[in-house]
Amino acid sequence: MVVRRRGIGDDVVAATSRLPNLEYLQFYCAVSDEGLSHLQGNSKLKMLAVGNTAMSITTDKSLRYVGTISNLEQLDVGNAMGDTRFTDDGLKHLADLAKLQELTIRGTHITDAGLVHLQGLKNLKKLNVNDTSVSPQGVNELRKHLPGCDVNFKIGDQPVRAAKEGATTERR
Repeated sequence: MVVRRRGIGDDVVAATSRLPNLEYLQFYCAVSDEGLSHLQGNSKLKMLAVGNTAMSITTDKSLRYVGTISNLEQLDVGNAMGDTRFTDDGLKHLADLAKLQELTIRGTHITDAGLVHLQGLKNLKKLNVNDTSVSPQGVNELRKHLPGCDVNFKIGDQPVRAAKEGATTERR
């Protein structure tokens, strides 16, 4: 389900929590911690995208709720336009998402310290940290724990792709 409309937000998230078989959910509207609290413990949801609008505000509390969605395979909490207030410490709430394969945290304030919390996500195949404060060294350290993970990020306007294990970081 894709929710895209001005003037709606947390009330719609609450309504979607009453759809027991919902597996895919994308929000392009104002969503906050309060709205995401309605998704706690959802055992069917496999894909969640929230925050890619100028109206959404996500915090560490948001990640605590999202971290209880046990079957989540894809998560996009990045926000190139809105207000992401979650911190490196907030990423610890995602550490138990054992089925997570794709994670986007672009446009956030995440640093290398936050990547440490992702080291146990052994099924993670794609990580997008564009427009964050993550460094090539931090990505290469993460890669030691997740060698099969494709990590994409930028330094300034320069795209950088993290090196495969044992190689150096290269600019493209």
